[in-house]
Amino acid sequence: MYKILLHIGLPKTATTSLQNNVFLPLHQQNKVYFLGKAYQYNQFNPVFFQIKDELLSVEKIQQLRQSLQPFLDEKKTNIISEENISVSFISNFEVIFSNLRQLFINDDLSVLTSIRCPVDYLFSHFVEDYYWRFFADKKRNTWDKFIVELTKNPHAPCYQMYFLEVYLSILKKNFPQLTILLFEDIKYDPEHYLQQLSQYLNLVLPTSYLLPKTNIKKSSKNSKYSHPITLEHFINHSLYFYPRPLRFLLRKLLLIKWLRELKIQRAVAHHMPDLQKKEEIAALLNIKNVDFAKEFNLDAQKLKKYHYL
Repeated sequence: MYKILLHIGLPKTATTSLQNNVFLPLHQQNKVYFLGKAYQYNQFNPVFFQIKDELLSVEKIQQLRQSLQPFLDEKKTNIISEENISVSFISNFEVIFSNLRQLFINDDLSVLTSIRCPVDYLFSHFVEDYYWRFFADKKRNTWDKFIVELTKNPHAPCYQMYFLEVYLSILKKNFPQLTILLFEDIKYDPEHYLQQLSQYLNLVLPTSYLLPKTNIKKSSKNSKYSHPITLEHFINHSLYFYPRPLRFLLRKLLLIKWLRELKIQRAVAHHMPDLQKKEEIAALLNIKNVDFAKEFNLDAQKLKKYHYL
């Protein structure tokens, strides 16, 4: 039996900061064994891409476990951090959570997730994913279009990550040993945030672990900027519209670093929602279950203060 700590996002809730400023340094100090991800370090990645789309047989789960076994340490806490597990544009929640449960069924497994005020989270994730996904989607390539699509079809599986009640219910069904961090505590109650994280890791963490912040987007008073669009992003999104011989050539072009990183569109400024738009989005996304705080062992006063309710 191995001790496994599985951190699964959500994205835009300081996941990169935790990976780079907490988990990786603890690994380098020989206090834990961190399988990734951080920067280009990710020993869990080959497993992730095989568990996200369909329920796997017992035999396949056993094969994946054997492939993961050399990276696990019996004497240390093993940490896996992969926020794409909680991205419903990539992962089927019912499928991936079930596969993960089976993958670690004989281990001492606990799961960590962070959540964020739904309105702020939605906007921040749109800006983050614009250069990966939304810039090439004619129905969702602006913030206003994105909100229209979400409002028209809120029950689409790809939007599950934005509805915290849905996301956490599926998560807890699969992982009763669940720790939930509130993103806003980093700013407003850092001592409590670190206390929760320390208890989860069974290590004492100094406040310096919360700094510096990473993956922060350029912003102005009323806007946030997405990353510029590179040739790599453009080709990856349009690859399958081309004949097979041309696809091969395009993939070859991406092996050339300066071409891969060539910027074909500047960073786009996305205007933050005004008060009326925030209220409309909150009416759709905010938590409505009156027993939510009790069910997930969260502070009801904080959920109200941080605009989750």
